[in-house]
Amino acid sequence: PLSVNAYLASIMNNEAQKDNSNNQFSVHYLMGCHSAPAYSHLHLTDVIVDVNYLDCSPECRSNEDITCESDAFSNDPYEFVQSTYVNTLDGECVLEESIDTPSCTNIQRNIPSKQIPSFVVIMRDDASKIEGLLTDKWNATRVASVRHSVASISWHEETHNDVLS
Repeated sequence: PLSVNAYLASIMNNEAQKDNSNNQFSVHYLMGCHSAPAYSHLHLTDVIVDVNYLDCSPECRSNEDITCESDAFSNDPYEFVQSTYVNTLDGECVLEESIDTPSCTNIQRNIPSKQIPSFVVIMRDDASKIEGLLTDKWNATRVASVRHSVASISWHEETHNDVLS
């Protein structure tokens, strides 16, 4: 999984060097609990990276009345992405000032939504379930497919992370 962050760091550094005004990026890991690489591997000089992981915190897990983001995504990736992210280009979103995470409110549903990130890291199986949404609505393209595990020690046949931009 660390190779995903090394790849992303390389892309972000290259983009920031080409265009000094383009030094802010966001990476959202749409992956199960504890399967995403550590944020510490994305600390870059002169580049600001906002990272988002699906919530599977102990607070969320201990409250029966709350569906954790990781569970909601696992149960229905398409619906999770559709309801969590708003295409700000369609004017469906009013941006809110936030220090920690850029967010907005979906006018039609009056619920907080996340802005579409610069990069999405997602397992291949889940990517196939939402590929149309990512490519058609977000204009995302696949920039890499990275093996998530070593085949000889994995119980999965082939597991890959897809990185979309």
